[in-house]
Amino acid sequence: VVALGVSLLLMAAAAAWTFAVNRIERLGTDAWPLWMLAIGVVLYGEVGAILGTAMLIHPTGGGFLAGHAAVTVSWTVVALILLVRGVRSRTLRAIGLGLVAAALVKLVAFDLASLDGIARVVTFLGAGLVLLAAGTLYARLIAAFDGEPEGMQVSEG
Repeated sequence: VVALGVSLLLMAAAAAWTFAVNRIERLGTDAWPLWMLAIGVVLYGEVGAILGTAMLIHPTGGGFLAGHAAVTVSWTVVALILLVRGVRSRTLRAIGLGLVAAALVKLVAFDLASLDGIARVVTFLGAGLVLLAAGTLYARLIAAFDGEPEGMQVSEG
């Protein structure tokens, strides 16, 4: 319960900091290390919150495995959101693609080795479907973005 609470506080603090900084417009596009730090803290909090919740629901090994399956799928969903939001932002695109890579590494290195049975199937299908949807949506957005007149494109950042 304490780990779940701390994780939720970490997520809330990083999200509030990001919102406040964005609201007062102190950081520009050249502050990507700070954005990556904030996203890293949110993802770390997310992992703790998901695993803490799963362990509270099912305190045996099943909760741990289901929690890790949910973490992998949630990372791919967050990566999809970053990629969609980052069609015109090189920084968000790079962070989204980095998160896709991290989710795939976790999927192959951890989930394949530790998950068994239905948890492995759900994780691979969930992550695969999200990545398939992300690829299709991203290709459409990039095609639409490339078709805009030159004056309509937003500068990088």
